Amino acid sequence: MNEQNTVKEMVQEFCHTWFEQRDAEGTLGFLSDEVEFIGTGENESASGITEMTEYLRQDIEENPEPFVCNLTTIHEYAPAERVRCISTKLTLKNAHYTWRLRGFFTCIQEADGNWKIRSFYAAEPGLSQREGEHYPRALVMETIVRQRQELLNDSLPGGMMGGYMEDGFPLYYINRHMMDYLGYENQEEFDADIGGRISNCIHPDDQKMVDEEVATQLAVGDEYVVEYRMKKKDGSYIWVHDLGRRITAEDGRPAVSFVCIDITVQKQLQEQVKKLYEEELTYFAKLSSANGCIQGTINLTQNRLETFLAGEERSSLKAGASYSEAVENLADSAVDAEYGEYIRRTLDRERVLLDYENGIVDYQFDFLRKRNDGTIFWASTKFHSCLNRVTGDIIVFFYTADITKQKLQERLLSRIADLDYDIIMDVDMQKDTYRLVSCHKALEGVISANGKFQKGIRAISAQYMDEHGQKTYTKKLDYAYMKHQLLQQDAYSFVVEMKDVYGNKEVKRVQVSYISEVLGHVCVACTDVTDVVQQEQRQKEELAAALIAAEQANAAKTDFLSRMSHEIRTPMNAIIGMSTIAAQSIGDDEQVADCISKIGISSRFLLSLINDILDMSRIESGKMLLKNEKIPTEEFLNGINSICYGQAAAKGVDYECITDPILDDYYIGDAMKLQQVLINILSNAIKFTGESGKVTFSASLHKRTKNDAVLRFIVNDTGVGMSGEFLPHLFEPFSQESTGTTTQFGGTGLGLAISKSIVDMMDGQITVRSIKGIGTEFTIDVKLGITEEEKLRHHQKTQSYNFSHLKTLVVDDDVAVCESAIVTLHEMGIRAEWVDSGRKAVDRVKEFWDAGRYYDLILIDWKMPDMDGIETARRIRSIVGPDVTIIIMTAYDWISIEHEAKLAGVNLLMSKPMFKSSLVSAFTKVLGGREEPEHQEEPADFNFSGRRLLLAEDNAINTEVAVMLLENKGFQVDTAENGLRAMELFSKSQEGYYSAILMDIRMPLMDGLAAAVNIRHLSNADAKTIPIIAMTANAFDDDIEKSKAAGMNAHLAKPIDPERLYQTLYDFIYGEGV
Repeated sequence: MNEQNTVKEMVQEFCHTWFEQRDAEGTLGFLSDEVEFIGTGENESASGITEMTEYLRQDIEENPEPFVCNLTTIHEYAPAERVRCISTKLTLKNAHYTWRLRGFFTCIQEADGNWKIRSFYAAEPGLSQREGEHYPRALVMETIVRQRQELLNDSLPGGMMGGYMEDGFPLYYINRHMMDYLGYENQEEFDADIGGRISNCIHPDDQKMVDEEVATQLAVGDEYVVEYRMKKKDGSYIWVHDLGRRITAEDGRPAVSFVCIDITVQKQLQEQVKKLYEEELTYFAKLSSANGCIQGTINLTQNRLETFLAGEERSSLKAGASYSEAVENLADSAVDAEYGEYIRRTLDRERVLLDYENGIVDYQFDFLRKRNDGTIFWASTKFHSCLNRVTGDIIVFFYTADITKQKLQERLLSRIADLDYDIIMDVDMQKDTYRLVSCHKALEGVISANGKFQKGIRAISAQYMDEHGQKTYTKKLDYAYMKHQLLQQDAYSFVVEMKDVYGNKEVKRVQVSYISEVLGHVCVACTDVTDVVQQEQRQKEELAAALIAAEQANAAKTDFLSRMSHEIRTPMNAIIGMSTIAAQSIGDDEQVADCISKIGISSRFLLSLINDILDMSRIESGKMLLKNEKIPTEEFLNGINSICYGQAAAKGVDYECITDPILDDYYIGDAMKLQQVLINILSNAIKFTGESGKVTFSASLHKRTKNDAVLRFIVNDTGVGMSGEFLPHLFEPFSQESTGTTTQFGGTGLGLAISKSIVDMMDGQITVRSIKGIGTEFTIDVKLGITEEEKLRHHQKTQSYNFSHLKTLVVDDDVAVCESAIVTLHEMGIRAEWVDSGRKAVDRVKEFWDAGRYYDLILIDWKMPDMDGIETARRIRSIVGPDVTIIIMTAYDWISIEHEAKLAGVNLLMSKPMFKSSLVSAFTKVLGGREEPEHQEEPADFNFSGRRLLLAEDNAINTEVAVMLLENKGFQVDTAENGLRAMELFSKSQEGYYSAILMDIRMPLMDGLAAAVNIRHLSNADAKTIPIIAMTANAFDDDIEKSKAAGMNAHLAKPIDPERLYQTLYDFIYGEGV
């Protein structure tokens, strides 16, 4: 074995004996007597074997626990013969710590050849000096840090403590700062108070948590951090931040040394911050709940959506999404893409973080937003940034509210402001400045948005107002005047005239009121009231006109009452007078008959007068109703003509009726009301036309649709006419052109008003043309329905006759009648021509006859000047013999001329006007060989012998009159003075005993309606079938409906027309009634 290995082995054995075996005597055997030793301690050294022996024994006694020794040779060399130097790395490790050293050994070989350690030195590697450094820079820094730590230790509100890592943490040490802070005089006092265990000064609620936290953290490292409440001497607790490290105590026991920092204030601040944070969360949650809005929180620092509530709105956004996703979702929901881009820019994450550092924490976006279902609403989205002091993170609260209603209201108010106000401004009287709040578009650019108020109003008044307006405007907007007025009232206003930018005159209303009296701010609002002023002026004029009209109407009614008094008294006077004369003339049949005739005339006039007044009342009360019934056109017009021909003949007026050949045979409408209109107008025309004058009545088709036809009736007269000034008042009730009209012509002044109202109800119109002294023309257009039969006939367009081979001559002095007849004949397929006099007719017939030709039919008007129809017929018959058919046309009763006409050679008499149907019938008769003239029906001679009636009437005179009329026709009559008595009589009768019941409506005890209802519910076999006929003065349409609803079969209005009464009874008794 070489010497080098021997020395190394000897050094290793030395270390093994000292550190692992802890054998002092064995260790000394490796040392030279002159041994020199220097250790790592400041005074750790030994010189000579004696000192070394003492050192080894003391070292082993203090720490007998053996070490594991690991020796590594760094360098070895021989500076001289029998001398070896060895440098080593030495690691000593036991259960408590590891000690790393460097050993330097000098060994000599003694005379006996053994190697001994002459000197050795131990050194710890310098941690303060880094590799590559030539001096311990880190040591300097460590010294500075230690000095700072000592300074910090002196300034901490808490202090330092240590405890053994045993059950309850037995106290290891406590420094002065900690004792002072906890209120203890010395360590002994503190130790006694906590029972020697640190855990006893920890809050009971925190002990378990502290034990677990410390154990958990030390299991993976040598340090721990925990916060808990520590008890002071006075029993109160402080919050401490405990920062500890694992150590080994001087006695080798494991322990922890920790610094306690008082964080009570911080904890209190955290609680406040937490409370504010929770309050803010609650606030936003309430906003969300109240408005049904979207709300949530975003951790901006961690870029994470923490909470999200969308209410009823479904959203793809969920908690856990990133801040960028939330912003993108918001921006995408904007209807306006540009506004969405603005949201993205404003809420960029880096920008919001920078804004927070600069104190900008609030953002608001009011915009049109799309919901997921596609609907659009006005949204107000607000963002608010704040610091979570617990975590140090920046939190962003956000919520979106639906402000659609608010926005619409704002826009509505803005629009109203635009409509109602030219200008609204906020005036600061203290600074003499104004700010425009609202300005009409027309004034934009005319008035600046802000400026000096007094200077502005002087400029406006000088430019747009006259001198008077300037004085009013500047005076009433002077601050002293404002304050004085507003001291007495909440607001004041004034009106001023001015010109607009185009020079047009306008009227402005200026209102002044306080916004804040304390701050000296007033609201000045200017409104354009030009239209209002003009409207007020028009209203004043209209009121004045209405007053005049009312006065005129009142005068008209007064005049009407005066006239009615006269009109009613006149026939009443005649009735009373004639009744007296008749009573005095009994025995003089001629005189009595004359009186009765005049009583009848006066009675009918009085009835028509009352009917006019009732009709007007029904129209004004809206009780007049129209019926929809079939109107036989020919019968309808003939009925009108039969009345008007007689009136015209009696007055010596020429009356002519012309009809359109294309009129349907039937229409749908109210024949009675239409007849009332036409007869009213025709009667007026005849009334106001003098002798030898002419009245022409024409009926034609004006328009036709699939379901309706507009018939046009024209009444033309050559009467007195009317002035242009009166025409606008023609259809007003009680209106007549002059008060002398009633005296001269009679009438109420209601007829045309009634006619106009009826025509309006028929969806028609009346127009009038008139020239004073020349005549008048009325045009009446009414809409009537077309019957289903007529629709079918028009669709089929077939006819069952063929007269195309007939040659016809029409003779009438009225050219219009001739032309109308020719059109009708052409419609029938007949070749026809006309002449306008009897003499021309004779000449034309003779001319034809001489040429070997003749007319098959000749139609001749009866009444013609120069040569009438009968004479014309006689002369024509003398020319043509019996082969030509001659027909006389007349609008009058032909019975008086029938015999003379036959003698003159007339084949047939027919009525005017000529309808297609009547011409077809007449020609068919002629061609069939029948030449008998038509005869008018004689009035029926009713005979009710053997029939019994029950008459219910409470008026004795009416009862007497009715009984006489009924008995004259063979009736036996039982009477009842009220409905109850009538019901009693009928209930006791046998089936068929009464043929009918005549029932008055207004009666005592039980009226006619109730009586009729009760009779229908009686057990009599004929209770439901016996005819009950209302006979009453209740003449309105709804009265008729009430009668029918009560179970009555018919309704006759008083005064009773005897013929109509007989006919109605006949129809019901003999089975033709309904």
